[in-house]
Amino acid sequence: MYERFLLLLEKNNMSVAEFSRKTGINQSTLSNWKIRNNLISIKFARIIASFFGVSVEYLMGDEDNLSEDEGYYYDKETAKLIADLRKRDDIVILLNAARNATPNDVRVAYDILKSINEAKNGTR
Repeated sequence: MYERFLLLLEKNNMSVAEFSRKTGINQSTLSNWKIRNNLISIKFARIIASFFGVSVEYLMGDEDNLSEDEGYYYDKETAKLIADLRKRDDIVILLNAARNATPNDVRVAYDILKSINEAKNGTR
C-alpha cells in the first residue's frame, strides 16, 4: 500500500512533506505507515485516496481498480471535472465535498471559483 502511495506522489511531482502540509496528515503518521507496511487507519486511507482521486481499493493495491477517479466519484463526468480541479492547489479542499455532487454542482462551483480568480488577476 505504501508503494502505491509513493507512486501517486511521484506521478503528481509531490514530496511527502508537501502532501503532509496539504492534507494535514503528519509526516510521522506516514513514516509509521511505511515502517509497519500496510497498517494505516481507514480514515487516513480515505483522505489519501480522496486527495489523489483514487479508490481506497486502488490505494491498497487492488490491480482491478487502477483508474483514477473512477470508482471514487459516483458519476464519470464528475470524476473528469474533479481531475481538472485537482490541478489547482487553491481548491483541493473542495474535492472531499464534491464526492456526492452532481456534475452540474461541480461545474457551478468551478465556474464561480474561476470567475473569482479571473477577477483577482484581472484576466476577465
